[in-house]
Amino acid sequence: MLRIDAPTARRARKAHGRRTLLLFVSALAVLACALPGLARADAVRSVSVDDNSPPPGTPTYVALNGYFPGTITVHAGEAVQWTFKHWHMVIFTPGSQNPPDLAQFDPLHPYSGYNDSLGAPFWFNASPALQVPTGTYGRVGGAVGTSQQHCAGAPSSAPNVEDGTQFRNSGFPTDGTSPPAPYTLCFPTVGTYKYYCIIHRGHTDHGMFGVVNVVSTNTTIPTAKQNDAQAAAERSAAYANATQLDNYNPGANTVSEGHDGSVASLLKFFPSDLSVGIGTTVTFSISSLNEVHVAAFGPEAYRDANESKFVTLPSGEVELNPMIFLPSDPPPVLPPYTGLNHGNGWENTGATTSEAPDPTKPTTLGGASHQITYTTAGDYVYECLIHPGMEATIHVH
Repeated sequence: MLRIDAPTARRARKAHGRRTLLLFVSALAVLACALPGLARADAVRSVSVDDNSPPPGTPTYVALNGYFPGTITVHAGEAVQWTFKHWHMVIFTPGSQNPPDLAQFDPLHPYSGYNDSLGAPFWFNASPALQVPTGTYGRVGGAVGTSQQHCAGAPSSAPNVEDGTQFRNSGFPTDGTSPPAPYTLCFPTVGTYKYYCIIHRGHTDHGMFGVVNVVSTNTTIPTAKQNDAQAAAERSAAYANATQLDNYNPGANTVSEGHDGSVASLLKFFPSDLSVGIGTTVTFSISSLNEVHVAAFGPEAYRDANESKFVTLPSGEVELNPMIFLPSDPPPVLPPYTGLNHGNGWENTGATTSEAPDPTKPTTLGGASHQITYTTAGDYVYECLIHPGMEATIHVH
């Protein structure tokens, strides 16, 4: 008979207990994957904002203004994290409210000190500045650390919670180029939540927006791998759409400032070279629902001094740069272009936007088109000061 001493028997019993415990834990893990109701309450789903991995051969002027995937489904209690590759934002508003405009009129801090190359003040001096409120560019809410990536028992006012009753905002760096840091919110309540990027005209019926669909924990939802596959498919479709959009003709003596189709945006003037006779009036229009463009003429160094400098802080307030967003001359009619405007050939349409003008929203007042008559022969380069590299030429003969 085989004899087993007491210590050996105890070791065998402990080993058997450990194996049983491991099998039990493994079974729970399998069950948790199989049954949605047992999904982790602190799971974090990922949304990528914009994209920086275009297919080979994609023109550099193609941009994607979208969230990938555009709609993401999560269980109640789970969190969503947005990661940014370019200058975008995420804004949730209470109920079905429209998001705020990017700027508001600030009569307490009028523009001042903006002079042309001859030393003459531009017309907008003493006009109310276009102020970007702190709540627009500053971060509002958002989870801090992994401990806030779940919301069981948290009140709706908790900074990490979005339940449709709070204003939440990822904000954006005011340098106009750096992307925001990742932004995370938890969703405790079943419902559908729409969010926006107001830099790219996000609005309830147009522009850049995404959706978070929150369902009960006993509902099956896509896996993270399936979400990634959906995001990749949406990006591919957007790039394919951009190729189709590139063949665009806005009509005779007309320049379109950009062109887009839903997510894909072409940061390009159509046409990029236009020849006209002396005395011709050219219409600068826009064919974009999620971008704002300008057409600014003048010396390259003068244009470069303002390019991408979206905001200024002369009064301590964050203000939209009037040299970009406001026309160079009093609206609504721009003066004829001679090549010597303001002493050095400076003429700017100011913001051109497809959004209907609203006197309460400064960034909508530029209108959808501007006209300039060319009276002097020459080749005149112009650019969109908002989008570096977006340049074109008018040839007047």
